[in-house]
Amino acid sequence: MDHHGTLVCAVCFTEPELSSYVEQNGEVGECSYCGRDEVIVAELDEVTGYLEERLRTEYSTADEEGLPWDEEEQRYFPESFDIRDVFDREFGGVPGNDADLRQALVNALSDQIWCQKDAMALTRREGLSSGWQNFCHNIKHDTRYLFFRKERKSIESEHEFVPPAEMLLELGELIREFDLVRVIDPGAVFYRVRWDSEGKTYDSPADLGPPPEKFAGQSRMSAAGIPMMYMAANEDTALAETRDSQGGAASFATFRIIEPVRVLEMVNIPGVPSILAAGGQRRRDNLKFLFEFKMDISRSIERDKKIHYEYSPTQVVTEYFRRAFQTSDGKVVEGVAYPSSRGDGDNVVLFFDRTNVKGVADDYLPTNGRKRVELVQVRHQRFLPGGEVT
Repeated sequence: MDHHGTLVCAVCFTEPELSSYVEQNGEVGECSYCGRDEVIVAELDEVTGYLEERLRTEYSTADEEGLPWDEEEQRYFPESFDIRDVFDREFGGVPGNDADLRQALVNALSDQIWCQKDAMALTRREGLSSGWQNFCHNIKHDTRYLFFRKERKSIESEHEFVPPAEMLLELGELIREFDLVRVIDPGAVFYRVRWDSEGKTYDSPADLGPPPEKFAGQSRMSAAGIPMMYMAANEDTALAETRDSQGGAASFATFRIIEPVRVLEMVNIPGVPSILAAGGQRRRDNLKFLFEFKMDISRSIERDKKIHYEYSPTQVVTEYFRRAFQTSDGKVVEGVAYPSSRGDGDNVVLFFDRTNVKGVADDYLPTNGRKRVELVQVRHQRFLPGGEVT
C-alpha cells in the first residue's frame, strides 16, 4: 500500500532507534497521526522501508528460503510467520498505543510468509540452548566426574550447536562479553535462616554460618560435602528458602560483608535489544540464551531428603566458575547471585566455609580462612503448622 505523503514524527515511536531514524532522516512538518506541527517528520513509506531492511537482517521469506510445505499439516517447515506475527514479535511496542499507526505499518510491510534467515540451520540461541540441554542431560545421566571429549560437529546445519565439552567455556565467554560480574561492597547485609522443626533456636556464628564439611548437604550450587554460604537479600526470601510446611522455629541471622566480594551476576542480565538496535543477531541471541539460562538454574526443585541429580548441572557450572573462570582482567569470582525460586527476592551463594565467618574456627581444618563476613544480629520466630506465627 502506498502511503506517499503520510508523515509520522519521532514522538509517535517508543523505540529510541526508530525515533532517532526519523530525527536524522526527516524534515520539519506536521505529523499525520498525532497532529503535532513544526516537528521532525518522515514519510511513512521510508519508515516501513527501514523496518523491513532491519527485519531482513534476521528474517527471509519462505519462498526465498525454499521452505518445504507439509501437506498433512498445511504449513511450512520449519516455523514460519505471517507479517502480523513478525511485527508483533519484533516491533510490537514501536508505535506505542496508536492503533491506526500500528495497522498502517503492518499494511505497508511485505505481506508474505516469513521465516528465520537460514531457516534450516540452528540460530546462535538455538545452538546454545540445545547445547545447554545436552550438557545437562550428559551430566545427569551419562558422566559426572570424568568430563567430555571434544566432539566434531558433523552436520553443517548444526554449526551453531555447542557440544557439552565446550559449554562451560562458552558460558565463561558470555559472562565476560556482558561483564556479568559485580562487586559486593563491605557493609552490605544478607540474611540466613536456620529452620528447626523441633523448635530449637540458634545464636552463635558457628551455628548460623555454613555447616562443617561432614554435615554439608547437597544444594543448588554445591554438592554434598562442599560447604558454601547461601544467603538471601531479605528475610522473607531466606525463610522461604529454608522453611518446611510443618511447625518449628526460625533463627533469623543478619550477616555483614567485611571485605569486597566479586560475584557472578545472574540477576540483572541486560535486556534483549530490539532488532533495530546496533549489535546484530548474535548479541540478541546471546542475551536470549542467558535469560533462559538464568531461569533454568533458578527453577524450583522439590525439597526433600532425596539426592537430586537435577542439581548436578548447576553444581558443575558453579565449580567451573569457582575453580577455573577468570574475568577479562584476570580476577576470580567468589560467588553467584541468582533469583530465588521460592521467594520474591534474590539469593547469593558465596564460596565460603564456616571459617570465613568472624568468630568461627574449626580445629580439624589445617588453617582457618580469612574472615569475610560477620554476624551482626539474630532474632527468633516460632511457627505453627500451616504458617501461623506464635
